[in-house]
Amino acid sequence: MIDLNHLRAALSSSYTRSLLWIEIELQAEAEAEADSKQSASALELSVLKLLQTYGRDSEDLLLLSNRPLAGLTPIRRGEFVRHLGRSYQLIIIDAFSGVNPATLAQAIGTLEGGGLLALITPPAADWPNYFDPEYLQLGVEPGQRPPGRFIRWLVRALENSSAVLRYSECCAVPELQPHCPPKRIGHYLGEAQQRTVYQLLNAWQQPRSCTVLDADRGRGKSSTIGLALALQSVFQTQQLALCAPDKRAVASIYQRFRELNDQRILPRFYTPAELVEQLQSGSTELRCVLVDEAAGVPLQLLEQITAEAQHLVLSSTLHGYEGYARGYGLRFLKQLQESRPECRRLALGEPLRWAVGDILEEWVERYLLLALERANSKLSEGFYELSLADLPDNEYLLQDIYQLLASAHYRTTPADLRLLLDSPGQRLFVLVIDSELVGVLWVAAEGALDETLANQVMQGRRRPNGNLLPQSLLHYLGWAEAGAKRYWRVVRIAVAQRHRRLGYGRTMLQSLQDCAAEQGVDFTGASFAGHADLIEFWHRCEFVSVRRGESIDPVAAQPAVQVLRPVSSRASGWLEYQQRAALSEDALQNFAYHFAPLSLVRERIRQCHPPEQLASILDEMSPSSKRLKPLRAWLREMLESQAS
Repeated sequence: MIDLNHLRAALSSSYTRSLLWIEIELQAEAEAEADSKQSASALELSVLKLLQTYGRDSEDLLLLSNRPLAGLTPIRRGEFVRHLGRSYQLIIIDAFSGVNPATLAQAIGTLEGGGLLALITPPAADWPNYFDPEYLQLGVEPGQRPPGRFIRWLVRALENSSAVLRYSECCAVPELQPHCPPKRIGHYLGEAQQRTVYQLLNAWQQPRSCTVLDADRGRGKSSTIGLALALQSVFQTQQLALCAPDKRAVASIYQRFRELNDQRILPRFYTPAELVEQLQSGSTELRCVLVDEAAGVPLQLLEQITAEAQHLVLSSTLHGYEGYARGYGLRFLKQLQESRPECRRLALGEPLRWAVGDILEEWVERYLLLALERANSKLSEGFYELSLADLPDNEYLLQDIYQLLASAHYRTTPADLRLLLDSPGQRLFVLVIDSELVGVLWVAAEGALDETLANQVMQGRRRPNGNLLPQSLLHYLGWAEAGAKRYWRVVRIAVAQRHRRLGYGRTMLQSLQDCAAEQGVDFTGASFAGHADLIEFWHRCEFVSVRRGESIDPVAAQPAVQVLRPVSSRASGWLEYQQRAALSEDALQNFAYHFAPLSLVRERIRQCHPPEQLASILDEMSPSSKRLKPLRAWLREMLESQAS
């Protein structure tokens, strides 16, 4: 067993980090009740050993689990985002409570130099067959055999890296070179941060400015922006705007701002959609706009923000778990240089939170696929489906596919890796030309719902994971037979940068149509943010718009649009019939008795001439259930009187 005290001292003196892998034996299923107590005891013992070395200071450690262990309060699934921007010496992850790749990447990102991430798991040989709670989020039903593909990939990553110490095998702590934390210069952590703050302050003194700030995680990007905001004297608070895909992403900026100016009002946060609306209102006071994690914002919105903002700062984490669409790095930044000639690009290179060359940083970039580089795998020619079961054993191919998918979508995160590998019904198609991976289609097989479940979905009583297209058609459009149909929904479509606008996307969708026909699928389809250029692309590929959502996505600034393309003539006839009968009596019944949404029948109810006080409800964008209650009651009464 490894000496934890020696390990902590070695990590501290080198200002590097490590991952300690602790394996706990699984118990026999026949002794389930006794086993749960034994398993908890084994977990408690492992945590207690760590606490004997690191202490119980709640400011320096976190437990990620679905249960308290050794007196520690757990951070449960989905709660870790509240801790972004802080730094920890010890993070304990209970893998028996599930492993989410995005949370794992986030946890490693908050681990400071000298820190340890302890991952407590089933034994390597048993772990892929263990049903952890994360499977429930992926749509795997309890009792089903777990796919285990992502866990196989993770076990491979843990077994083949010097960044990982295996508690059951290691006896000696590796030799690590001493390294000092960055030297503080007044308010600044190092000369690079000081220089970057000065450059921002100088840019804001000009009549107009545009700055692009890029950095890998742990380089102090958010701290730098917070410092610049706190030290500037050019803008009043109401003239400043902070924007990001998620408000939690700017927590570190606000934290650093407060440290220097605890009496000043914080700059207001806007979602991308709110910011565009404010800038284009014609009466805005905003003079300086800062967009953090800009690569996670749709390019259409960034272009509008760029055109309107007097002073603009765009910052992004290059190898981040927030998502980094390569379209931002390749296309948008080139356009930015042309539209804003005063634009300057700044970068923060050396890490502040840990030492240069930290091997845990290399590990997370490689195995959670955060690095942007492709491996250029050699593949056989043509358009064909890949086996997901083979991907965990082919690192370079998985890296190429994931990076191509990430380059085409601004919201791709490490969580998508497990979704692709382990969620039921996922399929992967590739287009290879001259041994080069030119395009990727990620498809989710949906539909073929049993009649009982379909009725419950249509009535708004069930919303099971997955099956986005049939659930939307059932619940929002009231197409009663939609649940029985089979769909292939395109989750992502991606074409390599140098092959774009040559028709390969359309070629892949036609080839997918042919494959779907061979397997008896009724429709191919997609759901996406309804930007005009995207809608035009899908229409050119012979897809038909069947629904446009009512709510506006706060990041994309557009409602979702769903499109379908019939695979057979029979499916085509059914779709035409449903579209003609969209305002049928069945739709009214579904709204009156089963709480289907108003969007399904808004115009049809107008034709029924409701009383004036009820007709006004039809003009409201999203009336509450309480507001809809008298309208439903009136409609039921009308339908019953017609029936009699």
